[in-house]
Amino acid sequence: MQLKPITAIAVLLLAVASLSVSGCTTQIPEPISEPLNTTTTEPLNTTTATASTSATSPTVSRAVLQPNWLEYLTSYMGYKGYTVTEPFEYEYTVAATSNSVYEGELAKNGVEYKCILEPTKNLNEARLELTSSVRSLERLGYVGNYTDANTWNGTLIDDGEAVTGNTWFEPTWSIPVVITVFAD
Repeated sequence: MQLKPITAIAVLLLAVASLSVSGCTTQIPEPISEPLNTTTTEPLNTTTATASTSATSPTVSRAVLQPNWLEYLTSYMGYKGYTVTEPFEYEYTVAATSNSVYEGELAKNGVEYKCILEPTKNLNEARLELTSSVRSLERLGYVGNYTDANTWNGTLIDDGEAVTGNTWFEPTWSIPVVITVFAD
């Protein structure tokens, strides 16, 4: 079957538009396989649930990162300028949300940081967790502000030196993961 040139152009434009809507044009690509696991209580089981990449989030009971996402987030933190000094590992489950929390350690410019990853079920939950993470950093003494709706940057004076603390999530990821980094 041979397509007319105008039909071929229309099909190409539709393909580009669908990739744009599904988030495939983000600067930092997502892992290809879906990281969400809602079928087991085991935090790192490789069974996956089907999740939508459309604007609506899938209905899930809990958010858990699979190993491929933990590997991806290690690379992502390298992209952000950090060196992972202790790999991300499952630490606990949040009672209120049933979401799993992962912790690791990072270094950047000679400063050691603790990094907490909390996958969330949807963007609304990510925004609530972001607010909670900001409050936690402020209780530790960080002073800062939101640089956009999904990012908060703060500074803490520790032994006369300023260290940063940040919390953010990437709203284009199919699973919003709230990332909090602070001096340990």
